[in-house]
Amino acid sequence: MKQPRNALGSNKPLGRIRPARPPRILLTGFGPFPGVPINPTQRIMAAAASRLARMPGHGVVATEILPTEWGMLARLPTLLARHRPDVVVMTGVAVRARSARFERTAHARAETGLADALGAKLKRKLGLYAHRAARHTEVDVDRLRTALSRANLRNVAQSDDPGAYLCNAAYLTALDWSRTQAPRPPVVFIHVPEPGLRPGAREHDLVELVARTAATLAHEPLRRGAVRPI
Repeated sequence: MKQPRNALGSNKPLGRIRPARPPRILLTGFGPFPGVPINPTQRIMAAAASRLARMPGHGVVATEILPTEWGMLARLPTLLARHRPDVVVMTGVAVRARSARFERTAHARAETGLADALGAKLKRKLGLYAHRAARHTEVDVDRLRTALSRANLRNVAQSDDPGAYLCNAAYLTALDWSRTQAPRPPVVFIHVPEPGLRPGAREHDLVELVARTAATLAHEPLRRGAVRPI
């Protein structure tokens, strides 16, 4: 009997015992904001959800388009809790990026001069976050990139600077929320370039990146410092 392939197209097990129930995956993107009237993460996220639905053992996939509004941050923990995800993959557009990149860090900072989709600006930096410390994803991004390279997804960078706008703020909020959960769901943020505006930034590849990232983490969290079973 032929062994079914896992999410990365290999016959080898990924090393994590699957939960008794199908894993719950949450994909998030953003709505438009000043300078980006059509946010490509909406299309990428929806297409990635469809792609996941065609993968074996994909689990339960939910999507959320986050309004690009400072006021959204206060509601985000409740939204995350409602989905009870085992994996969270967040996406945002980086208008000057030349390739997709995994963000390893979110910072407790915000640019007060940047208006959101409603034209609102932060009146002050202090008080936006409950702490002033950076947060780091528990996902081992190096191992994740290695796993994805086996699926021919190699043109993916990594970064410790997600900016000081709502991508960073939402990521920080989600990482803080994850710390309150048991077990803690892995959370990772992918910044994508605008497809078609950057050399090599094909939307199909970005969709595949988001879908494969979610599927990989659903089967093996790839936490930093963890020893992968042999």
